[in-house]
Parts: sequence; C-alpha cells; structure tokens
Amino acid sequence: LFYIATISISLAVFNLIPIAPLDCSKILAAILPDRAYAKFMRLERYSYIILLVLMVSGIFDEPLSFLVNNVAYGLNFVARLPFELIF
Repeated sequence: LFYIATISISLAVFNLIPIAPLDCSKILAAILPDRAYAKFMRLERYSYIILLVLMVSGIFDEPLSFLVNNVAYGLNFVARLPFELIF
C-alpha cells in the first residue's frame, strides 16, 4: 500500500509540471493572456523534446523528490491524526 501511494503521489506531482503533454499545461494555457498563450502554443511542438531532456538530464530529480516527500509526509500526518486523537 505504501508503494502504491508513493507512485500515485509521484505521478500526481509530475503531472503538475506545466509542459504541454502534461495536464497542468492545459490549466496554465487557460489562465494565460492571449499574447502569452500564443507564445506558449508555439513552444508546444517542442515540449516532448524539452520534457525528455529535462527528465534525462536529472534536473527534475531533486525538486520532484522534495515535493513528493513533503506531500507524502503531509498525507501521512493527516491519515494518522484521527488515530492519535482517539488513542
């Protein structure tokens, strides 16, 4: 169960990167002004290459692991809270 939760949290945090094939790019595109949206759409054709380079180079390793660890810690705290209040 711990590994499944860790994988789910990792995928959720990774999906929040605002690069075009990921979901957060759609949210970012919805809130951008028209001029910025046009520039963002021009970069979309290169987004897979950008994402691949960032993943292979290891630039995402530390920020993503920091976010995943903190989200997992927060969820663990919230999940344990009712049991600590009762016992």
